[in-house]
Amino acid sequence: MPRPTFDSVETYLDAQTPAARAALLRIRALFAEVFVGGEEHISYQIPAWRHSGTYALYSAGYTAHVGVYPVTAGVRDALGAELEPFLSGKATLRFPLDRPLPEALLRRVAEARLREMQARPAKRKG
Repeated sequence: MPRPTFDSVETYLDAQTPAARAALLRIRALFAEVFVGGEEHISYQIPAWRHSGTYALYSAGYTAHVGVYPVTAGVRDALGAELEPFLSGKATLRFPLDRPLPEALLRRVAEARLREMQARPAKRKG
């Protein structure tokens, strides 16, 4: 059976369960507040935020949780033990749908990722 493909974030959100959709909409709003001037796209068939031409964070809905990716070294260094209850592997955060979404933590994740991206030297063109 072929996996669904999505041509927009809206079509992705429309395909989610009500609980996953609600969590993803809240994540979307938080990321929009942090990545001012950023762009939301579908990448790897899930919603992704791009800021200054670089993909910053991805989010995805599942049956029992939503995920946020990647948890980079800079994000892990900035937030350390706060991430532990939600880490799944080295680079994934999982938030169960049967618990309140930790919005303050998600905001700090996005802010740490933005700081990490801004600290990198600018890419040279040409």
